[in-house]
Amino acid sequence: MLIMLSLVCVIMLTYAISKGWFSINKTVGLLMIYIIPLPFIGLVIYQNLNYVNYGIETSNHYFNMARDIVYNAKLIGASSSSLFVPYMQNIRTDYPLAYLICKYGWISFAVIVTVFTAFISIAFLQIKKQKSLLGKLTSHAALLTLTVQILFSTLRNIGLLPVYAVTLPFFSSNSVSIIINMFLVGIMLSVFKTGNLIGDSPLPKLASEKRKTLELINGKVTINIYRK
Repeated sequence: MLIMLSLVCVIMLTYAISKGWFSINKTVGLLMIYIIPLPFIGLVIYQNLNYVNYGIETSNHYFNMARDIVYNAKLIGASSSSLFVPYMQNIRTDYPLAYLICKYGWISFAVIVTVFTAFISIAFLQIKKQKSLLGKLTSHAALLTLTVQILFSTLRNIGLLPVYAVTLPFFSSNSVSIIINMFLVGIMLSVFKTGNLIGDSPLPKLASEKRKTLELINGKVTINIYRK
């Protein structure tokens, strides 16, 4: 979870610095976000090393079982490994894709991946239409959180990434996860509703800077009247 959250935050900070959100030199800002967090993450892992080792051993046990189930799955239809599904604790929460692949075959995996790919692609296209940088950052934060969950969970379910249990958005039977992910989708939809209409306000110029009499700002003609 620490790695997932750190990944999302680093991507968001990189995007914000590259777009000039912070009044800082871009090179210095990028060095800060890529160098400073590394010792902190290492310290957190070191302080919880025993817990991490225990979690890896426990997680790998179920990961290996899920990998065996997936590797023996058919293209369409239930596989013989479905007999072992009842012995996997929380399989519908931690391994929903492995469960569906085992019950209905790889065709179910293809359908779900297609739906997720379409969802992420459409959302990113909508984000590109936003005129406000705050709207872009907000919707990016929500979408990246969902995307990282989908990526980690999918790789874990098909036996390619032995990580801790990661819920698959909208499919894992975890009520807290569903509420949080729906909340993130709601934030995105709220931004999409008005984000393409509301743009960033132009930065005010210094009093010493002379402005033009007529200016075109965000499609609006502004008339500047000066009085002595």
